[in-house]
Amino acid sequence: MAHENKYEIGIIASTDTDLVPAIEAVERHRNKRRTPRICVVRYEGMGKRLSLPDTRATQPHAFLLTKTDFEAVRDPTVYIDPRPPPP
Repeated sequence: MAHENKYEIGIIASTDTDLVPAIEAVERHRNKRRTPRICVVRYEGMGKRLSLPDTRATQPHAFLLTKTDFEAVRDPTVYIDPRPPPP
């Protein structure tokens, strides 16, 4: 969607580093067009935030969510397949 300019800003509420390649790809695209922009969420009381490993790159802006904010947007879905793995 970033390459098709279908949004202006994407917000990532995760510290999963497997998302870094996608953020880097959007940032490379953004350097050509100035949009879309990627932002990350940092949680109050939690020092960890998702960041790019290359310190020369511009780091995504981090929004601070308080515990109240987090509870308001929390996704209670369990994304684990309940079926046992195949033998």
